[in-house]
Amino acid sequence: MEVIVDHFDYPPGTGERTQAKSFLFPRRVLGAWVALTGYSAQYDDGDHHLQRLTVLLGAGAAVRVDEGWEVRVVSEFNLRDENGDDSYSGRIGFVLLVELESLLTSMTTLFGVFRSS
Repeated sequence: MEVIVDHFDYPPGTGERTQAKSFLFPRRVLGAWVALTGYSAQYDDGDHHLQRLTVLLGAGAAVRVDEGWEVRVVSEFNLRDENGDDSYSGRIGFVLLVELESLLTSMTTLFGVFRSS
């Protein structure tokens, strides 16, 4: 099991925003899960009444690429008051858990099964 701890930084801005990060692995990915480890959200220009806070994370299915296997983590972030035009910033922390095919299985797939005579 591979464990990666990372985060998304959201600089000052308005409206619902999305970011993504890709992670490469040398062997076939059997499963990938992402969990929220924490977040911070703040208005950049003073105190406001909060209407909605959105903090979402997702891990996509692994995709075969030239360099190996890629897992993409996507985050969605929004802090909204009554009119939604005020600047906000924040951070979303996450842990990515990835189950890789065993090294022995990978080698068998690449080279076939060797038998001694």
